[in-house]
Amino acid sequence: MSDLTSVRQGRDEPVNAYIRRFRDTKNRCFNLMLSEKDLVDLAFNGLRSYLRDKLESHNFITLSQLQQRALAQESRSKDVKDAHRPSRHDVHVLDHNSDSSDDDSNNVYAAEFN
Repeated sequence: MSDLTSVRQGRDEPVNAYIRRFRDTKNRCFNLMLSEKDLVDLAFNGLRSYLRDKLESHNFITLSQLQQRALAQESRSKDVKDAHRPSRHDVHVLDHNSDSSDDDSNNVYAAEFN
């Protein structure tokens, strides 16, 4: 069981990858006799703290339920971060040496790529 209690979600690890890793670890513990609810509690405790805080009021019975709710919360959190992230535009500057130009025209053109 110590293997399962040490499974924690990594900082940038998506919920799906964490749950898959948790299940893989559980499957390697052949002699482990735990109820589904106990497994859910162990997986819940391994989630990142912001997910635990958001989901602590729910009573999960299966790992699939936990995974679905955690995925939804992860998606909402990502959407909020993306909405508050200022858009960045890359600016590229090209130098023009007028001494070497055979062109009589000195027009400057600019374009923005997103």
